[in-house]
Amino acid sequence: TKTMRAQKQARRGRVDPCASALQAMVLLLGWNAQAQRNASRKRKAERESNEPAETDILLGNPEKTDAPSGMHQFGEFARKHCTVIGEKLSLDAREAIQTGADMIVVFGGDGTMLSVARSLGEHQIPMIGVNLGKLGYLADYLVEELQFQFDAVLHDSSLVSRRMILEVDVCRQGQNIFHSIAINDCAIQAGTPFRMIGLTV
Repeated sequence: TKTMRAQKQARRGRVDPCASALQAMVLLLGWNAQAQRNASRKRKAERESNEPAETDILLGNPEKTDAPSGMHQFGEFARKHCTVIGEKLSLDAREAIQTGADMIVVFGGDGTMLSVARSLGEHQIPMIGVNLGKLGYLADYLVEELQFQFDAVLHDSSLVSRRMILEVDVCRQGQNIFHSIAINDCAIQAGTPFRMIGLTV
């Protein structure tokens, strides 16, 4: 467009058409170069903005002999992709609440996942389980599988599955004598001496 305008002005005797065409071409090339630089800066900014700002805590079942080695292997990998703010053999995840962790990686099995979730109480934090035992339904990753999927885990919030929890109260003679959060289920059992009990739902 600038070239055509310069040629029209040249025909009116105002400017040299060759010089104007060259100037227009230089301007056009300069604009393209600037546009490429701007696009490059934009892509860099997008990459930087997509850098995982996640802070994770690694928790392992102290009764699982494979937990320390699994945590060490994954910890070395995870530190390249996020900030690991805690790593310990424990089923108590309250530290994750205090430190504001975005995710808890649990090394153990389904029972370990339930114990960690129970320790969080009402302050639930997304957890992902690494299975160190037999078949797991909640803890369904191997260390290598989680490493392969970890980028998607960090960036795709649609992968978070929300589950219902139960709030349990036991009342006796109008007084609340027990309160707890049930993550998986709750059971009512008769104490000693053991006998049949009647329940009304």
